[in-house]
Amino acid sequence: MILETIKRILRGKPREERRSLLISVEPLEKRVALLEGGVVEEFSIEREGDRSISGNIYKGRVHNVEGSLKALFVDIGHEKNAFLHFWDAVPAA
Repeated sequence: MILETIKRILRGKPREERRSLLISVEPLEKRVALLEGGVVEEFSIEREGDRSISGNIYKGRVHNVEGSLKALFVDIGHEKNAFLHFWDAVPAA
């Protein structure tokens, strides 16, 4: 998972942009940070034993809508329902 994140981060940007990729690997945790112009633009943590579902595409069924959170909770077949913000669900929201 971490290798795919690194490849995605480095792909498709002009060479003249100043970027730094910081990688920390320890026995129980891996961390990756992308800095552009000294500012952290992306940060990812992968812990041993955790299964990451962020960035994946799932087919699911809306379980409930929370207007106060501006979010949907979607059943994607995991133990807990997935959180989906309105802006990610409806492009014009």
